[in-house]
Amino acid sequence: MIKSKFPTRDVRKFYSFYQRVCNQKSSFDFIFSDIVRTKRQLVHIHIEDKKLESLKVVKFEEPSEYRVKDSWLKKFKSTLPDSIDIVSGATLSSKSTKFLVWLSLYLQGDILK
Repeated sequence: MIKSKFPTRDVRKFYSFYQRVCNQKSSFDFIFSDIVRTKRQLVHIHIEDKKLESLKVVKFEEPSEYRVKDSWLKKFKSTLPDSIDIVSGATLSSKSTKFLVWLSLYLQGDILK
């Protein structure tokens, strides 16, 4: 599924996840490191009840003008990643972030199988 949706991405080596179980409910924290253009961004994603609860760019090594705004990141709490437009001027970082959110939702569903 990942290769058919994102054929150029290699997902084997750039994430860690932590699962928490409380009152028979699972939540997941994903830490992703992804190359945006030539440098990395580090993203933390928290998934609860199969929905994104928080999304934070922890470290961004590209020039700051290529970083996505917090207002754009907030859209992921109420909208699926495929429905969110890419940010002009921050195209590569928004594509990277969208992919990482999609991947965390996909992996969380795969982990619970």
